[in-house]
Amino acid sequence: MRILIPIKQILHPAGMTVNRKAGKVFVNREEYVTNPAGKRALEAALRIKDGTDADVIVAAIGPTRTADALLEARAMGADRAILIPADTTDEALIVRLLATLCEHIGGVDLLITGDSALDTGISLGPRLSEALNFAYLGSAVQCVVEGSAVRIVRRDDPAGRLYNAYEAALPAVVTVTRAGSAPRYPHGGKIITTYRDANAVETIPLSDLGLSESDLQPVAVERGQSFPPEREFGRQVSVEEIASWIR
Repeated sequence: MRILIPIKQILHPAGMTVNRKAGKVFVNREEYVTNPAGKRALEAALRIKDGTDADVIVAAIGPTRTADALLEARAMGADRAILIPADTTDEALIVRLLATLCEHIGGVDLLITGDSALDTGISLGPRLSEALNFAYLGSAVQCVVEGSAVRIVRRDDPAGRLYNAYEAALPAVVTVTRAGSAPRYPHGGKIITTYRDANAVETIPLSDLGLSESDLQPVAVERGQSFPPEREFGRQVSVEEIASWIR
C-alpha cells in the first residue's frame, strides 16, 4: 500500500504582527514551519504504517527551503520525501502538479492531506479527488485502513460531542483537520541521521513530470476586452394585446 501526503511550509505566526488600523500584516521574522493540518495528516499516515506495511511518501511543492519540512517528515518516519521545485500558490496548478506526481510514482492508494492551509485557507482535498477520480472523505480526526477500504471518524458538531464514522473504497483522498492526532516527536538519533543523509530528499524537476515553467503560468484574463450585450428592457402591454396572442 502506498500513501502520499502533500505538505507545505507557512510563515510562523509568532514572527508576524497584525496592524488592524493600517489593515496590514507585518513580517518581523521570516521563519517557516510545516502547516499544522499537514502534520496531522502525516501523523495519520504514520499510524496506518505502524499497523501495516504501508509505504509513506511526503511531497512538497516550493522553493529549496521547503526541503526542511521534508527532512522533518523523514525524521518522523516517512519512507520517502519528494520536492517539486515550483514556487506557486495557485490552487489549480498545485492540484495539477500533485495529480501528475501520483501518475509519475504510480500505485498511490491513499492520499492524505491537511483540510486547509493556515495561511491561505486553501483546501486541496476535493479538487485532488476530482482530478484523480478518487473517492473523497473530508474533515477527519482519525483515519484507519481496513482491507481495501479507508474509514474516518469526523466530528459533526461544533461542540465536539457528536462523532460519526464514514467509509470509502480505496483509492481515496482524505483530509485531516487540526483536531486530528497530535504529531509525534522524531527520535534525536533519527533527526541527526536524516539531516546528514544527502539523499534524504529527492528532487523531481518539472521536466521529469512532463511539464515546463510555461505550463505552470496562471491563465491571464484580460479585463475590459469584451462586454455582454446591452440589456433589453421589456415594454408594458395591455390585457387585450395578450389575449390576441393567445388566440
